[in-house]
Amino acid sequence: MERLSVHCGNCGRRFDLRRKAGEIRLRCPHCAGGLTSDAGPPARRFEDPFAGGTVAGCRVRKRLSASRISVSYLATHENLGMPVVLEVFPHDQPGYDEQLIIRLFRALAAASQVRHPNVVRLIDLGRRQGYDFVIWELVDGGSVREALERKGALSVEETLRNASGALKGLAAAHAQGVFHPTLCPDNVLLDYDGSVKLADMGRLLEPEDLAECTVTPGGALTGPCFYAAPERSSGAGAGDARSDLYSLGVVLYEALSGHVPFDGDTAAAIAARHRAGDAPQLHSLRADVPQELSEYVARLMTRNPQDRPADAAAALAELSKLAEGAEKRRKTRQETVADALAPHRRRLQAIGWTFLAILLVILAIIPALRMFGAGDAGRPGAGGAQQRPPNRRLLVLIRPQDGSVGADLSADDRMALLALVADRAALFRPLEPVDPFCTEDMLAAGQSKDKILLETGPAYLLELARLPDAEKQSWELKLTGLTGSRWSARTGVSVESWEGDWPAAFGSALADLFNGSADRLGVAPMDTAALLPKDAARGAEFWRRLVTAVRAERQGRWPEARAALAEGAEGGTPSGVLGVLDAFYAANESWEKGGRTVLQRDVPREGLWGEFIPLAQTLGSMKEGQPQAVRQALAAYLTAMPHSVRAHLLLGIVRAQEHEAPEEVLAPLKRASELDPGYVPAKRAVERLTGGPSK
Repeated sequence: MERLSVHCGNCGRRFDLRRKAGEIRLRCPHCAGGLTSDAGPPARRFEDPFAGGTVAGCRVRKRLSASRISVSYLATHENLGMPVVLEVFPHDQPGYDEQLIIRLFRALAAASQVRHPNVVRLIDLGRRQGYDFVIWELVDGGSVREALERKGALSVEETLRNASGALKGLAAAHAQGVFHPTLCPDNVLLDYDGSVKLADMGRLLEPEDLAECTVTPGGALTGPCFYAAPERSSGAGAGDARSDLYSLGVVLYEALSGHVPFDGDTAAAIAARHRAGDAPQLHSLRADVPQELSEYVARLMTRNPQDRPADAAAALAELSKLAEGAEKRRKTRQETVADALAPHRRRLQAIGWTFLAILLVILAIIPALRMFGAGDAGRPGAGGAQQRPPNRRLLVLIRPQDGSVGADLSADDRMALLALVADRAALFRPLEPVDPFCTEDMLAAGQSKDKILLETGPAYLLELARLPDAEKQSWELKLTGLTGSRWSARTGVSVESWEGDWPAAFGSALADLFNGSADRLGVAPMDTAALLPKDAARGAEFWRRLVTAVRAERQGRWPEARAALAEGAEGGTPSGVLGVLDAFYAANESWEKGGRTVLQRDVPREGLWGEFIPLAQTLGSMKEGQPQAVRQALAAYLTAMPHSVRAHLLLGIVRAQEHEAPEEVLAPLKRASELDPGYVPAKRAVERLTGGPSK
């Protein structure tokens, strides 16, 4: 293949092109200088005024790329302590246009409202002396462009997966009236786990952008002229959701074929070919591309917008049906091959069945042998060995803990926020949030974050960080996987004041964060807005009341805890989650007074979530006086939440009422004290049963 070298007259870099550029105007991807075939030295020594400095609160680490009006860097956000992409728009840049920046920032601000796992998040934007800036979430798994330069073309499976992720992101944007005029393989990013994130959502498409191209590291040419829909190339700013689908169709075509469908010697010639002709069908270029997929991509790329799907949601529905059909055909082919090979396998199968029979006999003997030594190990709270469930613990912290962030929050508001976060996490079973009251005690005692991680042993960490914002409360939520290959996901939330409806704002952001990380967390995505009970959707006052009650509970002040629950309740009778807690407090209060749990009211069973579901089932069985049902409910409770202090306290109380051996009663109570050293009821129960201070 003939290759042509071009040079940057600004920074002196040389690039080997895979093809002749013709009359296409080329810009250097490093400094945005013009590229020519002349091999002379740069006109001047290239210097980056931002290299190694601090820009918009970010420490610049590495220059990534440049465009006509901006320069992008890998940087570290000093307040958040995390890597970001910093895009700077210097006022002395030759292409700087203040009115253009105003229009761009308005568009980006509107696009920033699209919160979706498949869209790169805009963290901040603004103006400083001499430059404007945008701070983006860092996605460090590369892009479809980089994958193409490594592989030449992508497999059908990879392409379908990338198309699905891109369409999900576009669907979220289209639902809010936001479009992506500059969609191309360069801004279809791949996270480390292969998930897709769309960058540059809302970016403007200017006539200058359509007139020039840049060079990729592998020597390919890229630019909006290769991907823009015909209606967009005929006039900047034109187009709608269907225009985005056209661009995505071009991306998919290139991913499967290894080249763009329309090329030319000038940007205008390329745009004209988009308007004039149909590209060759993909299945005629590549045998393993199903005809249905080829026709689907062609439908996205039709010249008439009316012939394309209405929007990304409609295109995603079509793609899902196409993928299901392809999977059925794959299974049919596998079954056909299996039938053809069946005669050759029968002899091997006969031998295999003989070995399997011997193995099953051995496996049947092992459990019987174990029964002689297992004893009471399977009982909840027993001291014997139990099968350890997978670690699903989630630790929630407000970061940093030096008082500089979140210092304007009262103690009640701080705990209300942590309680809401922990309870929302509990909706995503089998996540098990660490009790935030316990971790706050540890922080108050001066324990560091590392010490808390060591003692609580979570699998996941959720950190809440207040961002500097004088006008409103802006927070960064970062979810990190701590076991195996580390990963992290982030989202943001803003509230006008701490007296407003902040629980709804945080609840929505957390739902997005957990749903976006569902695969990594090993949980199923869910429509939390539909499933969330009304208690959890209530405002700040509900969460403050809950915090007041739990604070009194942890000190064993049962009447005070019940009074906090009854305050503001209709008829003074708490319902929902508050009603379950009231029943729990009543059971403990009666046991401490008379040695028996007495429940006068029925235990609520509706509108519950998280730990309150097994707690209600256990308390309901205790009220009905069914010992076997109580045992089963407790077993289910401890299986679902093996680190629950309340579950272990109830187990100790039940065993005490049934006059079991002292060691059987004390074991779960002592375990409750280990899980939360600040939980007074467990310590008090141990002291009552032993006649002295708990140890």
